[in-house]
Amino acid sequence: MSNSLASASASAAADPSLLEGEYDVFLNFCGKDTRYSFTDYLYTSLDSAGVRTFRDDNELRVGEEIDHELDRAISDSKISIPIFSKNYASRKWCLIELARMVQCLKNGGQMIFPIFYDVDPDVVKHQRRSYEVAFRQHRKRRYDQKVIQEWKNALNKVGQLKGLELKKETGGHEGELVKIIRDKVLEFLKQNIKHEDLDLVGMPSRIEKMEELLNIHSDSVRFIGIYGMGGLGKTTIANLIYNKYQHRFEYHSFLKDVRETESRNGIVHLQKKLLLDICKTKIVDIDDCDVGIKKIKDAVCRKNVLIVLDDVNHKSQIQKLAGSWKWFGSRARIIITTRDEEVLHELECTCKKEGSHPEVYGSYRPDYLDNDESLELFSRQAFMSKSPPEDYYILSKNIVSTAAGLPLVLEVTGSSLYGVTDKELWEEKIKELNNIPPAEVQEKLRLSFDPLNDREKEIFLDIACLFIGEDKTNPCYMWDDCEFYPKNVLKVLVRRSLITVGNDNILRMHDQLRDLGRQIACEGKWNELGRWSRLWDTKKAFEVYTTRQGTEKVEALCLKSYPLKLFDLIFDDSKHANPRHLEGEKFLRLPNLRYLTLDALGPLYGDFKHCLPNLRWLQWRYCMLEFTPTNLHLKNLVILDLSFSHITEQSNLWSQTQMSKKLKVLNLFECNRLRGVHFLSTFSNLERLSVINCEMLCNLDGIEELESLRYLDAACCIHWKHCPIYPG
Repeated sequence: MSNSLASASASAAADPSLLEGEYDVFLNFCGKDTRYSFTDYLYTSLDSAGVRTFRDDNELRVGEEIDHELDRAISDSKISIPIFSKNYASRKWCLIELARMVQCLKNGGQMIFPIFYDVDPDVVKHQRRSYEVAFRQHRKRRYDQKVIQEWKNALNKVGQLKGLELKKETGGHEGELVKIIRDKVLEFLKQNIKHEDLDLVGMPSRIEKMEELLNIHSDSVRFIGIYGMGGLGKTTIANLIYNKYQHRFEYHSFLKDVRETESRNGIVHLQKKLLLDICKTKIVDIDDCDVGIKKIKDAVCRKNVLIVLDDVNHKSQIQKLAGSWKWFGSRARIIITTRDEEVLHELECTCKKEGSHPEVYGSYRPDYLDNDESLELFSRQAFMSKSPPEDYYILSKNIVSTAAGLPLVLEVTGSSLYGVTDKELWEEKIKELNNIPPAEVQEKLRLSFDPLNDREKEIFLDIACLFIGEDKTNPCYMWDDCEFYPKNVLKVLVRRSLITVGNDNILRMHDQLRDLGRQIACEGKWNELGRWSRLWDTKKAFEVYTTRQGTEKVEALCLKSYPLKLFDLIFDDSKHANPRHLEGEKFLRLPNLRYLTLDALGPLYGDFKHCLPNLRWLQWRYCMLEFTPTNLHLKNLVILDLSFSHITEQSNLWSQTQMSKKLKVLNLFECNRLRGVHFLSTFSNLERLSVINCEMLCNLDGIEELESLRYLDAACCIHWKHCPIYPG
């Protein structure tokens, strides 16, 4: 025996990459004795029962080394079935494969189920009769003695295993023995699948949810989508469902990594793989996608198939591989995993247009693992147990908290700490994880980021670095002015599971995606701060500002100095003011800065001519009374936040900001020294004004002229009695 692939060895030989995925059963036999009789009957019976079976049809293998494909077929199979016949031992490739099967058995990764076709177990175990003659011939051919002994040991080992004898079991009736073997294989696989499900943390509840959507007993075709961010376990769920139910379907196929495979090999390659799985025969070459669509449609016509399309990123892939629900038999099930919820939405719309029953389409977003599940999954990887040792419990909890329930992170991190006993290394790992996701996780998550267009990337990075936990309203003003088209972009980011936006309008992002975004923002150049596009860390931002490292790459700079908690701050200039003045000249190296915070810093001084030409957002909370810069012309300013500041109506700030004709948002929350705001009419485009808790405020001159004003909050302004009816 030798090594092509399963039943489709002939058609797959021309394209080895089609030979993907593990097998349930590997058949090891002497072609001269049983290829066209018992082995063929057994293969056909297993295959029709949905058992993925490898049968090697290559009679002309040369050499004595197992190549990669054959080795993978053996090692990946759950069960190996050697069929011992009279001439078995005379075929060196039967013995080479058997020796490899015994290695897999010793490693605990496989079951061997021997069939004694027309020889007794003692003949195999002790190499008697025809087996003894065969080994005399092997010695004459001068095979290496170590190799011969390995073959004999393998025969001895397998000869002792409990198997089935044709004469004893069925009196020589091959058909009956085939049925017995098939039933035993199915029972073993069923038990093995149940064990795998229970062993995977958090899977039982997720499998149960999928089973509700699949409704396997229903007579309606079903397309079920699983969506969510990378590393969430979508493929694992689809794979478990596939393994659990494939034996119920006469035809089934699992197409892995559709996005990547199409990118590398084209959609026709995937069509060939699908047809290979469904038809189980040699197929004519397909050079054209449309031909492939027609062949698939013909192949699945009215058949009850189980198909998984894994990691789909465009609706066209579904159209070219699974077409329409009308193609399939009434009990067909098609499962699709994707990061992009829009792909599933488009599929649902297509089904409705084609007049499908509502049950035809369903979707599911798996939850993140909870704290207990996260700790168990991490412990299984790091300690090979369900919980960490007592003296590693706190360290484990700290590491688990960085993963925020993402299975991929827990698996990768746990595996990296397996066998590590130095607690200082654990502490170091915690610090590392708080800044940089593991490389394997980054690679997985970047698959969702890389396809974004430039505007989508800019907004994603802004959220990751600046706006997590913030209301989307004000950022949208900035993004809109930058022509990033935030309404559409936010929808894209949500449907691709990169962010969430709740009914409260708060922007949220998974911690691992946040860390990925920040890694991208610094371009991996941790020591070149001036090349970071966004500096969200105050210490690093100060270093760039004070040492003049800034470059045109910097778009956001967060300079903050909070001496006390935000709402507990009682102003005392001499006690709390940051002694460092902010000099205009140092901003000259930051021409593309569009977001700047200066909280509790100041004052500004010097000439700001040619500084901050692209600034859209200035947040200067706890701003000092003194304001002396010259030529601070913020022509593109859209958001100005001066909350908790000392400013008064006489501040020079107001005359400096009269150039800000594009201002849309003005926040003066708790500016307790402010008695009035002059020149409001200058801000003709102002849409949002907040003067909450400005206890001394008496007037807002010009507010009646603000035709664009949509939102005004003057709560607790006890001295402002006049509330006009304004045009907006």
